[in-house]
Order: sequence, then structure tokens, then C-alpha cells
Amino acid sequence: MLSGEKGIGKSTLAYHIVNHILSFDEDYSYDIKNFRINPDNKSFKLILNKSNPNFILIDIGDDKKSIDVNQIRNLILTLNKSSFNTKPRLVLIDNIELLNINSVNALLKILEEPNDNVYFILINNNKRILSYT
Repeated sequence: MLSGEKGIGKSTLAYHIVNHILSFDEDYSYDIKNFRINPDNKSFKLILNKSNPNFILIDIGDDKKSIDVNQIRNLILTLNKSSFNTKPRLVLIDNIELLNINSVNALLKILEEPNDNVYFILINNNKRILSYT
């Protein structure tokens, strides 16, 4: 979990971590010496095109006020399908403070008992983390 004020680079750090992991054995892999994503890297290009089979982004929709429970249900369905390859699958959930109570409940089980080779990065932009009254 990455937590802090909005705009300090949590999402940027998360994308660097994702690229480092997914590009490990690829041409033009992550430049660990200079902490840079190589724009010629295959995994990076697939993430930009929203077509990397090993990366899933969950964030608030343009026309929504919260992360919808259907987004979490679709995530669970996707994660229950067999993997395309042997690389880890990474799930980035941005703005977790915008999960509604139904989304939190749906997400809890998959967070507590993730499938093999599935890793979550959660980004929180609020001082309170998933607190409901």
C-alpha cells in the first residue's frame, strides 16, 4: 500500500515497480541504474495501450464518484481465469479511498486469499483508509 497526499508520486512509483517486475527478462528492460522505464519496452507499451495481460488497473470511472462493485467483480472474474504466461499478475488499485462499502466487501476476500502469482498495489490519497461509519 502506498499512502500519502495526492500528487506526491505514488502512482508514478507504482508504475515503475510494475515495469521493473514485468520487464525483467525482456528486451529494453527497466533501467534500474537510472530508475527509468524504457519507452521501447514491450510490457510498457502494452500497459500504455491497456492491453498487458499481466497488469490490471482499477480506478474511478470518469462519470463515477466511487469505484463500483462491478469493477471489483470483473477483477475477481479476470483473476480466476488462467494466466496467459508465467509472469506475475499485478493489480493496481488507485484511489482506494473511493471504494464504496460494497466494493470493499467484494475486494476483501481476493485480498485475503489471492491466487498464486497475483500481487496488489493499493494507492490511498486520504488520511483515512477505508473507514465507514
